[in-house]
Amino acid sequence: MPFLFGLVVIIPPQAYFGMLTNTDADRSWWGQYAYFWTHWENPDNYVGWWTPGHLWFVLFLLVYALLAVGLFVWMRRGGGHQVVDWFAAACRIPGMVIVVPAAILLAQQALVPMDDISGQSPVGFFLLFLIGFVMVAYVVVQWGVGIPVKFALIAATSFALIVAVYEVAVRRWAVVRPLFGMKPKRRRTS
Repeated sequence: MPFLFGLVVIIPPQAYFGMLTNTDADRSWWGQYAYFWTHWENPDNYVGWWTPGHLWFVLFLLVYALLAVGLFVWMRRGGGHQVVDWFAAACRIPGMVIVVPAAILLAQQALVPMDDISGQSPVGFFLLFLIGFVMVAYVVVQWGVGIPVKFALIAATSFALIVAVYEVAVRRWAVVRPLFGMKPKRRRTS
């Protein structure tokens, strides 16, 4: 769900700012939003047309997860006995008792969104970073100040904006949490 949400809500504004920065086009926001969904020339450029943007890795994780589901269904139906037998034989080799579980854990972490210490998904923060940073940078880079000042302003302002939006509009709202890759908020039982 975070990929679809990001594709509909987060990436189009980036394409809009890319269009403003990298082309002579002068479309309105809604004109640009329609253009984003109807032009698929080259997803590598931020010039206004469709792109997965920085969410390409989430798209890849989705593809890997779907492939893994097929593999797990196949294994569950009996075809996986050979794979399990191979793992069992591999684990008899010295040192493989550590390597095989480590490989499985790494694969699992790549396929399942990781939660940080507080139980919140870093995906939500990252999605906000993508658009917050671009919006702030678009404004600040046009100012007539030195690069170190621009860097400091972009870093501080975008971080403060992202944290504020995350706290006020994402983390506390049960309906919004899944859109940002977060687990549903648990209700307190007293």
